[in-house]
Amino acid sequence: MIDKVITVSACVFLLGVISFALSIVNLQFKFMSFLGDYKSIFDYTAMGLGLVVCVVASQIKKKKKDPDA
Repeated sequence: MIDKVITVSACVFLLGVISFALSIVNLQFKFMSFLGDYKSIFDYTAMGLGLVVCVVASQIKKKKKDPDA
């Protein structure tokens, strides 16, 4: 279960990074055009939330593997 959470959060983070990188060169994903002016907020939120969830889930997985540490 934790592995799936890490995978999904990594994908969300990667989507945010790619979308942000494309916006630097004035491109965007077609399916994200409905966001309009809020696209940059989505980019930052996806990167931040994806990174935080990935780190927290990784720490939980690490604690489950070695509870004495």
